[in-house]
Amino acid sequence: DVGAVVGTDGGAVVGEAVGIQTVELGSLRAEDAIGLVCNFAPMSTAGARKLRSFALASQFYGPLFRRLSEATGAELENIVFTKSKGSYYFVMTPTRRCLAQCGVLRDPAHKPLIARENVDRAALEAFVGDIHVFRLTCQNRIVRGFLSSLDVCSTLVRWSGGASREAAHEHFSASFAQLKTLGARTRASVLRPEEGKYALDPSTRYRTLNCASGTAAAVASTI
Repeated sequence: DVGAVVGTDGGAVVGEAVGIQTVELGSLRAEDAIGLVCNFAPMSTAGARKLRSFALASQFYGPLFRRLSEATGAELENIVFTKSKGSYYFVMTPTRRCLAQCGVLRDPAHKPLIARENVDRAALEAFVGDIHVFRLTCQNRIVRGFLSSLDVCSTLVRWSGGASREAAHEHFSASFAQLKTLGARTRASVLRPEEGKYALDPSTRYRTLNCASGTAAAVASTI
């Protein structure tokens, strides 16, 4: 028998709560993983009421993040915006290089790097302000969430049908390799156009799948 817990918490909270060991497949390099948290007072304008929470990563929205860098000098790995009645809450991860270039870090070689005396507060406020006014628009967030759900279910069907843990992991990795390249400009090259034919089998959705132990279409025989 195969038991599965699917968590959408964005981290390891769900898995660890039920005793499941988690494995980090990738992360920012320690020297570049600088977290920046910003709180803004809510606005009561018509435009503010239309704002929606979002989470964006540079690996999915390369063109958008490049435009942001060109316009503001900010090189971000990701940015999250949460809207509540009490606060507008941003979390972003700028690179050390851009913080130094924008004058936020007085000395890039200082240790600890983000010690209070090494941060120019005026430059930091200007840096955040430029990002705040930049128009962060995006597409395909819901699309990727929907497709990732199908990818997970497809993997569970394969695993519960007798595939080994390694084969199931390979099956999911093949799908994720395609999903993480999906963006507004890459959609036509990543996804098949017949959306009405999308099923659990990843080959019904993605144009290309690389799976060393066989094609992902093999899962179709167990569905």
